[in-house]
Amino acid sequence: MNVFPHLLGKTYFEAESFLEKIVQFGPQEYLGARGLLEDPIQKILGDDPSILENGMKFIGTNVTTRTGVIDSLLTDGEGRSVVVEVETHANDFSIGQVCRLAAGYSEKTGIPLEKIRKAIVCLGFDENLIEASKGANVELYKVTFSLISKGSKA
Repeated sequence: MNVFPHLLGKTYFEAESFLEKIVQFGPQEYLGARGLLEDPIQKILGDDPSILENGMKFIGTNVTTRTGVIDSLLTDGEGRSVVVEVETHANDFSIGQVCRLAAGYSEKTGIPLEKIRKAIVCLGFDENLIEASKGANVELYKVTFSLISKGSKA
């Protein structure tokens, strides 16, 4: 549902659609603290997926599977599907979530699970998430900003 003015990072739902999603995914998962920046990061990935890797192409957002909704779906330069979970702050739950979504996508498409890449794109993460992501074969990307030029002081 489009509402104007539309605030950056704010998602608006029709009441019926909102309630259907709560019933489908459960209140804890659906109403969990979805950070204000997750939707804009998802939009940036849709506009320019090559920021993750050269050759990356956008397929879709909010792709529904039996196991949940994939935040962003991409393909890499070799044509492999990439299931992306976008988080403000990623943790062990995020690893389980992207693995579950990849399994659901595999089931939906018939693509073998081992041929589907799994990725988390986040602003921050728990300290042990690097080891967890290696163990689960999940790629971990951190969104960062870097100073390119600094204006002179007035």
